[in-house]
Amino acid sequence: MRHFVKYKNYWWEYKPEDSLREATLYNAVGGRMSFCDIRFCEVATADNFSKLDWSGTAVFDNEKYLSGWLSPKGEFWGCDYRHHDDLAYYVLGKQTYQLENEGYIKITYEETRNGAKKYYILMGQNTIPTNEQTRYLFNTFKDDRLSLDEMLWAIRVKKISYDRRTKAENERNKNNF
Repeated sequence: MRHFVKYKNYWWEYKPEDSLREATLYNAVGGRMSFCDIRFCEVATADNFSKLDWSGTAVFDNEKYLSGWLSPKGEFWGCDYRHHDDLAYYVLGKQTYQLENEGYIKITYEETRNGAKKYYILMGQNTIPTNEQTRYLFNTFKDDRLSLDEMLWAIRVKKISYDRRTKAENERNKNNF
């Protein structure tokens, strides 16, 4: 079993032989932080990072974040705007491209230093949002009409483009038979 500590809103691995007052912490991709006082932090043991409970961290918190993944059923999985890949792998057990191919929407929300709000939505190629996803986006971002309108415009453009491609592909396929 490996040893982990929840430090600064993220799970880190540590060596149990280190002093808890000056431990060196390692993240999942090999980055490290030295001289961390982890005496009062939550600790856990697990086989690997994906076996940890990530709720309440930067990787997964539905209450705190507007960024995250939106399932085709309209279920939201929230994360800090930089942790979509971590959420996909550690919490949902999939790679980012798998979620995109299954119709998940990647939502990124951030506030700039001057207080401006930015939203980005990304979807897999040849996918369009479900009614549940559209309903979630509308209800969540209804106070930010301009941003919501921009998002929905992008979805409509993508849908029109997808519909045209599909129609053209169907015509080509018809001619091939």
